[in-house]
Amino acid sequence: MTSMELEAYKAELACEILTTDSRQVLDEVKRLLTKLSKKTKKKEETISKEEILAGIDAGLKDIKAKRTRPATELLQELKQNPQAGIDLGGGLRKIRMKINSKGKGKSGGARVISF
Repeated sequence: MTSMELEAYKAELACEILTTDSRQVLDEVKRLLTKLSKKTKKKEETISKEEILAGIDAGLKDIKAKRTRPATELLQELKQNPQAGIDLGGGLRKIRMKINSKGKGKSGGARVISF
């Protein structure tokens, strides 16, 4: 979903809420939104400055050890699937990439922002 489509969807939903005359329906919508907001906040991950610096250090070590992935591979993947990753809005997308040396999956890997 593009950011423009998302904004149109939000406007449509807001219109539905504004034209609802049932207090019971509005209370339920509010309850569900509050519940979903709490879930979303729990999923947000934050990392410390030390973790960022450790990640940069690990990446530099990977480069020196020739444990890299050619950018051409990523570009080829993006050509095949331009909608890869998560839509950040404004035409930006975040793509997670696995880093083999870390021994973790994509969630513990690198992030690439494409547009």
